[in-house]
Amino acid sequence: MVLMKRTLFILTALMMLAAISCKKEDKNIDYKAKLAGEWHYVPEDFEADIYAVFEVNGGFELYQQIGGGRHKHYSGTWSSENSTLSGTYSDGSAWGSKYSMTFTDDNTMVLTALNGSADVSTYVREDVPDEVKDSCVEVKSTAAADCAPAF
Repeated sequence: MVLMKRTLFILTALMMLAAISCKKEDKNIDYKAKLAGEWHYVPEDFEADIYAVFEVNGGFELYQQIGGGRHKHYSGTWSSENSTLSGTYSDGSAWGSKYSMTFTDDNTMVLTALNGSADVSTYVREDVPDEVKDSCVEVKSTAAADCAPAF
């Protein structure tokens, strides 16, 4: 009988611990405020250099260099609902995916694609260099791009 009570106690304690430690989305995080600013991403698995600027008013600027050559500049709007980020390019086309945002600290953001690809991109807070802004090629349409934009 004592063994059964002890086992029941341990199982109850484990269930309570599991319930407490389940990670739930923090509704108190201001994702829009955390996202606002300039970010830099350099992927490890292919040659690219990507800067993203998320403005407080919902606009974004994307400077993307895939392989060599100059950065391509895209713009548009973004929105978020809790930790889900989505956007539209200036030509009206939607991003290739919505993303789940995670902030490991104030200067590191992880975007996980929600389109089934499970692509994960880690951005660090970093200003877009003037030379990138000054020498980029303006892309008015995502259809005109020779490679897909980062979002």
